[in-house]
Amino acid sequence: MTRSVLRPYWVARWPVSLAGALVALQLAACGGAQPDEQLAVASAAHRAGLRFSVQDLGQAYANPYDASLGINDRGMVVGTRGLTPDQRTGFVFEHGKFTEVGSPELELRAVNARGLAVGGMYSPTQPARAISYYKGVITDLGTLEGADTSWSWGVNDRGVAIGDAFVAGVSHAAAFYGGKVFDLGVLGLGSYPNGINDHGDVVGSWQVDANTWRGFIVPRGGSIQDFEEATGVPGVGSVDKISNGGTVCGSAEMPNGYHGFLWRKGTVTDLGDLGYGWSICMDVSDSGMAVATAAVDPYGDTAACLWRSAKEGMIDLNTLIPAEVAAHVYLWWSSGINSVGQITAWGWDFAEGTNKAYLLSPVGCW
Repeated sequence: MTRSVLRPYWVARWPVSLAGALVALQLAACGGAQPDEQLAVASAAHRAGLRFSVQDLGQAYANPYDASLGINDRGMVVGTRGLTPDQRTGFVFEHGKFTEVGSPELELRAVNARGLAVGGMYSPTQPARAISYYKGVITDLGTLEGADTSWSWGVNDRGVAIGDAFVAGVSHAAAFYGGKVFDLGVLGLGSYPNGINDHGDVVGSWQVDANTWRGFIVPRGGSIQDFEEATGVPGVGSVDKISNGGTVCGSAEMPNGYHGFLWRKGTVTDLGDLGYGWSICMDVSDSGMAVATAAVDPYGDTAACLWRSAKEGMIDLNTLIPAEVAAHVYLWWSSGINSVGQITAWGWDFAEGTNKAYLLSPVGCW
């Protein structure tokens, strides 16, 4: 077990961003941010009135196990287009405008409140490297000593990026900050970070053997730990995100199936499913809402879902979009959610016969 050396983060104290202030104003205008306790008693009538507008972001790389659609609190979305590695390019969507990023073989995975996006770049002649993209500039984030590859999967609002780097053929969890790369450690056959919050807590998944995965957590300044051993939550197969309030979004074997869950301060909340015994949690916002993906039949078909409270349970997002959109679009996998309830998801456009990325925005206060 390798000790974390992510120390420079502790002195990175950025001021509250304008985006954060705008989020606070929007939540205040809608009656204030809803803590977990208030969400737990949300009414069925409130759910019935919930609706989303849908923005078509165009054809996108749609392997959810190997990609993400990043979103920040001002609604900026980053992602990847192209079906094969030599076709893939990153994109940024903001204020109704698309920007293509880099030449082929560049992917974007996540973006923070200041618009700093991270991902990776590769080519047939060069090893994969973690990169950042900010205001038109692509920066190689480097890799660990003894490794020639790296990749980034997340970034917090302090500018600390997380990802992985292969050392002697084994993936180590890594952090990128200030032009340096820090080894966060490794468990089993490899560790792959998925999320980081503004306090510097990192979560992800590690490989036990060819068929078995578990979750891990790296508390700020601490060492990498198996999530079950650190928290007592049994059967955790993956951990995907952690909010600034310390709420962890993961997936585990539950009494009624393999389900997404939220964990905070020793309390586990089973997100349930849509009746077919399978769901996974993809992201959790600072206001306690989660997005998930759940089975809709016994054959492996899925739907993008929203979770706001135990009382409401899992909600199929396809039931919350305009009828004219639902007539030709089916949302089959969720990706991210921000603090004002905007959601990124992949969907199938039946009219065009292709997978696309979509941005869902709540209509009115909810």
